[in-house]
Amino acid sequence: MGADVLYILTGRRERPASELTDRARLQAAIEVIEEVLGERRLPPDKKAEAILLAYDLLAEPATTSAKVVELLRKVA
Repeated sequence: MGADVLYILTGRRERPASELTDRARLQAAIEVIEEVLGERRLPPDKKAEAILLAYDLLAEPATTSAKVVELLRKVA
């Protein structure tokens, strides 16, 4: 039917990350890593690697921040 299920459930609309500007995608990548890490700390070089990984994943068509968070939580 074309309904935005995420909006219906959470009140948020999330565009595919591939539609974001580079700056917005970088911000989304940082937010994803912060969400996945929670209170855990990583050395700066490892955190930078994780952010770059999230940034690259968010470049894929139809990938959303929520999908990247889910994926990273499975492998973390």
